[in-house]
Amino acid sequence: RVPGAKFDLRPLLQAFFPYAIVTIIIILGQTVLKDALGKVIINPTFPAVATRYGWQTAAGTGRSINVFGHGGSLLLYGSLIVFAWYKWRGPLGTATAPSYSGQTIWRKTLKGWSKPTIGMFSLVAMALTMEHAGMTQLLAEALSQTGRLFPLLSPFIGGLGAFVTGSNTNSNVVFGQLQQQTAVALSLSVPLILAAQTSGGAIGALFAPAKVLVGVSTVAGAEDGDVLKAATTYGVAILLIVGAITWLATLLR
Repeated sequence: RVPGAKFDLRPLLQAFFPYAIVTIIIILGQTVLKDALGKVIINPTFPAVATRYGWQTAAGTGRSINVFGHGGSLLLYGSLIVFAWYKWRGPLGTATAPSYSGQTIWRKTLKGWSKPTIGMFSLVAMALTMEHAGMTQLLAEALSQTGRLFPLLSPFIGGLGAFVTGSNTNSNVVFGQLQQQTAVALSLSVPLILAAQTSGGAIGALFAPAKVLVGVSTVAGAEDGDVLKAATTYGVAILLIVGAITWLATLLR
C-alpha cells in the first residue's frame, strides 16, 4: 500500500462479485429454484451387452441429466451474469481492458477446456469399458486375495491413480468401482474403503508429476526432480499412515 493513499473498497468488491454471484446462484438452484430448474431431465437408456467370455451387463438407464439444474448449468448462469455486469459497470471492453471482448473470452475458454475435457471423456470411457467388460470385477477378485490386508493397500491404489493421471477425480473414476467391488467381495465397509480411495487420491495428487511440473514452473531455479523426490517421500509416508488407520478401522468394526 502506498503511504498516504486512501483505501478504495470498490476494486475489492468488484473482484469478489463473481464468487458471490456464483455462490448465490448455486444456493438458489439447490433450494428455492430446484423444482423449477428440474423440469427438463434426460434419462438415457442402454441395451444389454455381453462379451464373448460370458460377462453380461443388463439393460438399464444411465444417470439422469438435469439440463437446467445441473452444476455446470448453474456455473454458466453465473458466468453470463458476471460477464454482463462487467461489460456494463466493470473493466471489460473499456480502455483498461480493450481486448477482453466476448469472443476473446469464449475463444480462450474453449482453448483452456479442450484438453481437460478430452482427457476426462477418455478416462470415463475407459472406466466404463472396464466395468462392462468384466475387467473391473476380475481385478477386484484378484485384489480380494489379499484378504484383510486390502484396507492397508486401498489408499495406495488411490494414490497410484492420482500419480498417473494427475487428479484425484480421475483416480476415483478409474479405481472407484474397483475399490467398491473389492470391498463387497471381502465384506468390508464400502464407505470406509471408498474414503481410503479418495484420501489416497488426494495425497497422490500432491506428488503427481503433472502437478509438480506446474508448481516448479512458477519458482525460478527450482529443480523438478528434487521437488518430486521430496514430495514422493512425504506422500508415501502419509499414505502409509492412512493405510494403517483404514486397516485398524476395519478391525474395530
